Parts: sequence; structure tokens; C-alpha cells
Amino acid sequence: MKRVLVGLVVVLGIFLAIQSCDKKTPPKPNLDDPGYYFPVNFEYKWTYVLLNAQCQVSQDSFSVRVVDRNTRPEGSGWDLVSATGGTTFVYHKGDTIFTLDVKGSPEPFRELVGPIKAGTFWKDVLRGWEYNITGFEDVTSGAGGVVYRGCARVRRSSPGYSQKTDFWWAPQIGKVKRTETDLDGRCVSGEELRRLDKSPNFP
Repeated sequence: MKRVLVGLVVVLGIFLAIQSCDKKTPPKPNLDDPGYYFPVNFEYKWTYVLLNAQCQVSQDSFSVRVVDRNTRPEGSGWDLVSATGGTTFVYHKGDTIFTLDVKGSPEPFRELVGPIKAGTFWKDVLRGWEYNITGFEDVTSGAGGVVYRGCARVRRSSPGYSQKTDFWWAPQIGKVKRTETDLDGRCVSGEELRRLDKSPNFP
């Protein structure tokens, strides 16, 4: 009887060892990677609510939806369609996420540039914009009724232009807020994320 018990213990130990080896530890996310702050996958849909001149939530909303994986001369990425019908091609190359208005400008736009750290700076020479990651903040969404933790705040400015635009990018969510302020710091427009819907086939 003792031998049988010993044999069962040995077999169980081997089985558990095999099981533990089969379970792969998921890789840790690269927090400096812009793709961590702008995830794109099939059938993702971001719904935004517009902010009025006092940065208060309005009744107007719009959505942006991922419709297909695509390959264009710029690279391999995804097509996103807005509620108004416009198509934006999004692709990740090196430390940069690019967006391209398919029917608009032939030049891609540097949407988000890594490393995602305070002080990271880049320029859009074609449009005359300058971007700077100013730090990380928690964002409370009046539209969605949730708090997005650890959002990267990106400020866009242009020499000689009084208005400033701030974007907040939440980890594994995407852009959750945008505000435009005048020279006196008053909000003039913006949007907040109401919700992010994902396909059941993806996390």
C-alpha cells in the first residue's frame, strides 16, 4: 500500500511539473512603447462625446471603428473608419505610431512617438506642430463615468498660434480625452471617451 501511495505521489508530481512548464508566463508590457497607449485590433470601437466651450460634456458624439487589417505602401496596419465615413490608416513602425488620412494628405502623421516618457518631444514639420509628453495623469471621464489611470499627457502647440491642444492616452485603451485651450487657458473644444467596445474574440 505504501508503495502505491509513493507511486501516486511521484506521478502527481511529474504531472504538475509538466503542467507548470506548459503554462507560459505572459510577457510584460513595454510601458515605453506607444503601442501600449494606442492599441488597435479587429472590431475595436471608440465612442467619444464632444465637449462644449466650457469643457462640459455635450449631447453630441461620434465613433471610430477598426474595420480591417491592411497593407499600404507605408507599412502594415489597420483601417479605422469614423462615423462620418472617413478612413484613417494606422500603422506602427519603430518607436512611432503613424496615421494617414486615406483621402486627405498624402503625408502620414506622427500620432504618438516613444519612448512614452515625460520630456519626449517630436515635430510635425509639414503642419508646423510641436509635441511634448508633459507627464502622466489620472483622467476622470464625465462622459464614461470612469477614471483612466496613468494616462500619458501630450501637448501640441505651434509657434505663433495661441491655442494649445492636450491629448491624454490611457494604457491599453487609446486616446481618452482631448482639449483645446486659448491663450488664457479657457477650454474652447474637445472630446472625451465614453466607451471602448472590443470584439469578443480579443482581450
